[in-house]
Amino acid sequence: MLDRLKTRKKYAWTLGATLVLAAVLLAPTAGARTLVAPVNTCAPVLSGQTAAGKTLTSSVGCWLNHPTAYAYQWLRCDTTGGNCVTISGATTNTYALTSSDAGHTMVSLVTASNADGMFGPVNSKPSAVVSAAAAPKNTTPPSITGKAIVGELLFADPGKYTAGLPDKYAFQWVRCNSGGGSCSSISGERSQTYTVRSAVIGSTLRVTVKASNAYGSTTTTSDRTAVVTDVPVVIVTTSMTASTSVVTCCATSALSGTVSTAKTGEVITILALPFGELATTVLGTATTTAGGAWSFTVRPSIETTYTAKTSTSNGPPLTIGVHPRVGLGYQQGIFSTKVTGGAGATSFAGKVVFFQRRNSNGGWVTLDKVVLNLNSFAKFKVKLPKGASDVRVYLTKAQAGGGYLDGASTIRRFTR
Repeated sequence: MLDRLKTRKKYAWTLGATLVLAAVLLAPTAGARTLVAPVNTCAPVLSGQTAAGKTLTSSVGCWLNHPTAYAYQWLRCDTTGGNCVTISGATTNTYALTSSDAGHTMVSLVTASNADGMFGPVNSKPSAVVSAAAAPKNTTPPSITGKAIVGELLFADPGKYTAGLPDKYAFQWVRCNSGGGSCSSISGERSQTYTVRSAVIGSTLRVTVKASNAYGSTTTTSDRTAVVTDVPVVIVTTSMTASTSVVTCCATSALSGTVSTAKTGEVITILALPFGELATTVLGTATTTAGGAWSFTVRPSIETTYTAKTSTSNGPPLTIGVHPRVGLGYQQGIFSTKVTGGAGATSFAGKVVFFQRRNSNGGWVTLDKVVLNLNSFAKFKVKLPKGASDVRVYLTKAQAGGGYLDGASTIRRFTR
């Protein structure tokens, strides 16, 4: 049964599957012809720059049975692709983004028809968050963590921005007098971290951050550090391992290691760089116990690279891969599936999952392909062969998208 999208002023999205068998058979009569309405096999795809004043274009997706016409409807959604509302008059395959779209994601609905019927709407995956047609505007200035001591590693947080969303950051560390004035750039120091040198003893340090997008840039400077001092430096390094290098969203993994000094009380800062992020963030700290051992529990929701920072050095990075969580339900003859990632915030709308049955050789045979709706959810009917069937829902790595491995539901057995 085809779940139809209910259009209201606002959508409380509880859509069912958008991929259902759409062929309707006529009653057998002499010379009767089988009616074959369009059937969708892959979701529409959005292209174009997601900034106010730019234009997005929606593809039609993939269809069987030769559609002769397509209808479009654009939606404005929140940053996670939910709570969508229709945009009045936005009913072509292109949509010119406006200032009202800034801070939102966009979705295209496509309905296909031919002489035998119609199918849809099928939704695209939500776009990236739309940026205002403006340069970034800083709301929280950059900041520096770490001690102003020779040999210490300082870390720059780029701050927060509104208006146009930054798509890249550039860092420059500067040396200032004890009051934070008369600053000059430190040659070659343009990364997010800076190891304090003896040349800056008696000075304070700041970092300038240039946040840029297609409309321009803004440069903001952090507050000054304490005056840099010199102390005898003992280089402290640390190892780091993970209890598991691959998790299913959003399970935990325990990071652990031992510092080279084997001392109690060393503070280890855990840095994280999730897939697609521009800058590393601080997750928290751990303190070494007897023998210099430490541990820290992380819960990655997308592929994330972790670094353990001691007082003097960064350890080697460690990446944990993430499988999206795939569900498989069944009630009153109807299967259902939901794909979850990003602590529930990542949208898999428009992605295609495969309903599969295990054959006698232990391999998997695809019985149906299902397009996920705006809630990353789908309902569908599949007629299983007689006897026992072990089935699953499978999401390929290509369909899961950047930052995710493939995903599979638990295997369930049905007997017909």
